[in-house]
Amino acid sequence: MKPMTALLSLLSLLILCYSSIPAAWGQSEDRARLIEGAKKEGQLVWYTSMSLVDYTRYLDLFNKKYPFIKVNVRRVGGERLVTIITTEHRAGKTLFDAVITSGVAPSLIRSGIFAKHLSAEFKYFSPGATDPEGYWGDTYTNSLALSYNTRLVPKDKVPQRWEDLLSPQWKGKKIAIDTEPYEWFDTVLRVMGKEKGRSFLKRFGEQELVVVRGNNLRAQQLAAGEFPIGFSYAHQIDRMKKEHAPVEWVKNENIFVVNLLHPVLISAKAAHSNAARLFADFALSKEAHQLMVQLGRKSSSRIDVETDVPKTVRFIPEDLSIYDRINEVRADIEKLLFR
Repeated sequence: MKPMTALLSLLSLLILCYSSIPAAWGQSEDRARLIEGAKKEGQLVWYTSMSLVDYTRYLDLFNKKYPFIKVNVRRVGGERLVTIITTEHRAGKTLFDAVITSGVAPSLIRSGIFAKHLSAEFKYFSPGATDPEGYWGDTYTNSLALSYNTRLVPKDKVPQRWEDLLSPQWKGKKIAIDTEPYEWFDTVLRVMGKEKGRSFLKRFGEQELVVVRGNNLRAQQLAAGEFPIGFSYAHQIDRMKKEHAPVEWVKNENIFVVNLLHPVLISAKAAHSNAARLFADFALSKEAHQLMVQLGRKSSSRIDVETDVPKTVRFIPEDLSIYDRINEVRADIEKLLFR
């Protein structure tokens, strides 16, 4: 290598290394400021719709990482929690700092209730699992899967494609679905396309579906043999399998699984804003996502978190915009599935 070429290469390397240092220092300084601010605040108000078992383990992990933050938890079901947050905002007295829940509409997210937080963790997430503007990132998923009773459905009869559900053998109260299957219905239309999707859904509705409100109840009835096929959360099915229930969920590339997201959001009027941002970064972290997988979740929105599910299984995140189109989707469901 010529001396001048070698010198230019060395200078380029030094410039590259030097230019990366301020960014790294800046991130460290920002984190140090957050920690110092959170220590002064000393507490955090967290609203969540997590189950009791899950949130207890989650909180334990956070407390080990940030023992100087006392977390006050309010645990409420998803739909009710969204109502509480909206009501507080309208009354002008926002009481939460951070929230993890499902079913949050984009219009609500951008209504002034929440603050942006472009976390450094976002780069580890799969498409559709974070907000481009920085309002939210997914913390864990409930994976809605096609499931079946292994005593009633022989291995050679397990559906391998959605179209298999249109067979005469599954007609007449053989397939159970929720009273509000918004996320699955919308995903069918997104994946199959509007024309093909509507044609499939219309024919699917002609199968005389069993309509059961609630994922827990539907999974229990599936295990009891009240119907051979139903839609259930995959982690519920696997927990029941460990207790020797005759249930399984379909794992192949043709029958997708819908991931229901649980975004973490920060209040725009957080009384403990530093603690809230630390909590959001924790909720988006690899260790927090690994914990949720350990607790049974079948999929993670982080690309660096492994699960025990075959790579061929196709997980598709829900489109949160559905919650702004809920009346339209409900009308379509009534027209195609429940007519």
